[in-house]
Amino acid sequence: MKRTSTLVTAMLLTLLLALPANASSVRFVEDFDSIVVVGVGDNDIGVLLASMQCTFIKRVVHPDGSATETQHCMITGPFLDFGPEYAGDVPDATYVDSGGECLWESDYWLGTTGESISANRYTSVAMPSGNVYVKAEYRADLLTGEECGW
Repeated sequence: MKRTSTLVTAMLLTLLLALPANASSVRFVEDFDSIVVVGVGDNDIGVLLASMQCTFIKRVVHPDGSATETQHCMITGPFLDFGPEYAGDVPDATYVDSGGECLWESDYWLGTTGESISANRYTSVAMPSGNVYVKAEYRADLLTGEECGW
């Protein structure tokens, strides 16, 4: 089982770090904090949140102006800022969360400009090992937090 987890982690990191042939530019941000959904919660937003420390986020801008961001993080504990009813931790089983517009905020934009920019789709994978992998896609005309009502 440990060997399988190691192989899955190695494959995910290879996919995250691979440079697409059609990339216009690639940028990295390293060592930052964020939050992630780690389960279903009995609260008004219906999810449990955990804090995480991210080793990197890679933003690849494509020739048409759209972009893909991938990041690797480690869960550091429950996210308590919203109260205990929202606090989650490392999941017992792999938890996959995904969605569309106005549900994932770009850590790249927050970390480099302070702007609130939303992905038009994302997937996050929180694993029992504490590893978190995220892939988010952005349209060329950036969707702002203001447009999302944040």
